[in-house]
Amino acid sequence: ASNVPRVEVSWPAGKAALREGDGFTLRCQAAALRPVAGYVWSRGDVWLPGAGQDLHVEKAAVSDGGSYACGVWVSGPGWGYLSLSARESVEVQ
Repeated sequence: ASNVPRVEVSWPAGKAALREGDGFTLRCQAAALRPVAGYVWSRGDVWLPGAGQDLHVEKAAVSDGGSYACGVWVSGPGWGYLSLSARESVEVQ
């Protein structure tokens, strides 16, 4: 297991592409990182506040497409760091 988180994308099975109005979920997988103090998400250059391990978009718009990354705050007494995932592309048509 790597200590770099990764973004896992799930949406309705059997769909090749997301269409406007579809919902989708991004999950930040970081099995090897402990202890996790929190998660952060970005879409492009924009930080998305308030998301946890899962980032859920109820009804996607074209503007919800883009390149997403998650970060995991790992911290203990007196230390902490942010580990960022590679970007994952989401396209909404």
